[in-house]
Amino acid sequence: MLTVPTTEPKVTQEKFDDAKQQLGDAVKKEKVPPLNVSDMEALLIHGDLERMEPEGRMAFYRKRCDDLGLDYLTRPFDYIRVESQLVKGSFKTILYANKNCAEQLNELHNLSHIILEKRVDPDNAGVYQVWVRVRKPIWNKWTLQDNASIAYREIDELGATNIAGLGGDKLANAQMKAVTKAKRRATLSICGVGVLDETEVETLPGVKITDIQLDDLSERFRPPTSSATQVTDASASQSTEPIKTEPTKVS
Repeated sequence: MLTVPTTEPKVTQEKFDDAKQQLGDAVKKEKVPPLNVSDMEALLIHGDLERMEPEGRMAFYRKRCDDLGLDYLTRPFDYIRVESQLVKGSFKTILYANKNCAEQLNELHNLSHIILEKRVDPDNAGVYQVWVRVRKPIWNKWTLQDNASIAYREIDELGATNIAGLGGDKLANAQMKAVTKAKRRATLSICGVGVLDETEVETLPGVKITDIQLDDLSERFRPPTSSATQVTDASASQSTEPIKTEPTKVS
């Protein structure tokens, strides 16, 4: 039976300020250009990022990272093509969360995970199941009072993998994968991300992971450099030796 400690750590003003800074200042927010009407239609009506212009797609990617407090340069999301539910046989491109996304969210929100149960599905001996509970501390003015305990929000999630016919290292990897899947699903759920997880994508039929290029993303959103600080190749290659001047003759 799962036992949860009854004593909770006391919250101080310093801890509260540190948590607030982690959530609000983890990633410096810069101004992201707004989406045009065409990109908004592709995003809201069709839900297809492939219909968007590259600038709009990158702006949407950056906006999603900023809203969640993620560092977009660590590439917390990837693109995947899935079959559309509206038109049979057609595909659309959406975002899914990878390992970097889950790890950053765990750190930002101070999440903790508790494994509730590991078992083989009684109705299907080829499925290994893991139940995980994620706990997220709730910060408010009441937790700052003397002798106040931290309140937590909890969500339980299931991770399952196919272990039929597996043994040895392959069986062990499948079991660890079920634990990882349960933890990541719980993290994305309690943070309200609303996208697929990397471990879920691998089991979807007929999907294609699309590579994205973020090389120009930092350049597009980088603040312009002052002309006074710009140095050209020509000036940089000039000799640093002192300039010799001839003495001026006075008649």
